[in-house]
Formats: sequence, C-alpha cells, structure tokens
Amino acid sequence: MATFFPAGQPHPAGRAGDEDRPPGGPPQEVVVESPDTPVAWLFIAPAVLGFAVFAAYPTLRGIYLSFTDFHVLSPPQWVGLANIEELIGDDVFWHSLGVTIYFVVLSVVVGILISLITAVVMHRLGASTVVRGLILLPFLISGVVAARRWCGCGCWIPSWASSTSYSPS
Repeated sequence: MATFFPAGQPHPAGRAGDEDRPPGGPPQEVVVESPDTPVAWLFIAPAVLGFAVFAAYPTLRGIYLSFTDFHVLSPPQWVGLANIEELIGDDVFWHSLGVTIYFVVLSVVVGILISLITAVVMHRLGASTVVRGLILLPFLISGVVAARRWCGCGCWIPSWASSTSYSPS
C-alpha cells in the first residue's frame, strides 16, 4: 500500500528533489547551474563553430545537392532520386565501390596484423630501448618522405612520381 506525504514535506528517505514527486512517480532531477558554465561554453564555442562550419554544413549541403541537378554557375534543380537511380545503373560506380571496399578491408586487416606483430615483438624484447626505437623508426617516417628518398637511389620510378608539374619540389 502506498503512503502519501503532505506537499512540501521531505520524503522520509531524504532524497533531494522528491518533495514534489507524486507517490510512485519517477524522481525529479535537480539541475544546478555551475558558475563555470558560461566559461565552459566560451571554451567549447570555437570547437562547435568549427564543427558546424567545416563538417555539419558541408555534409548537409552535400546531401541536399545529391538530390539536385547542380552546376556551379546555375541554381540547383531538384531531381529527387534520379541521381541515385543513375548510380545504381552505372558499372563504373559499382567497380569503384568494390575497389574501395577491397582497399579498406585489406588495409585495415594488414594494419592490425602489422600492429599486433610489432606489439608482440616489442613486448618480448624487454627493456632494450635502442632495439625498440629501431623497430619503431619505419613507422615514424612518413610514406611520402620515404618515397621521395628513393628517387635518388637509381631505382625505377614512374615519371609522374618525380615530375615537378605534380609536386612543388
């Protein structure tokens, strides 16, 4: 049997915020604003603004434009799902999607395996910081820097890889 308490009287269990709670109802949440709340919003505002400008707006705009026939110098014309229908019937799209999925799966599996093997080897080496450093060194060198170093070693390099028209150096 439920026991009723007069309004304004504290609950015998002594929980804060339960004075106005009807018997058997959920406890009421007491919200207390901290004096640091304005400063917290001030610090978080640049991140929220950056997210809105550089992530949220372009994403939403891209979704909108995917339903239109859009050319840069003319206003977009709404075409609905016509673009999606065109993609579904396009062999190049399906080939590109398959290559992308293959690349992602392969790179994730290979990346995890290399990381796992490296971690096991480094764990078994003990405290040899020199050997650990030598093992980690290839992971610290950027792939682009390493590729550019190969250009001077006499190996075959595709012409576009060392062309100054594709890169500033």
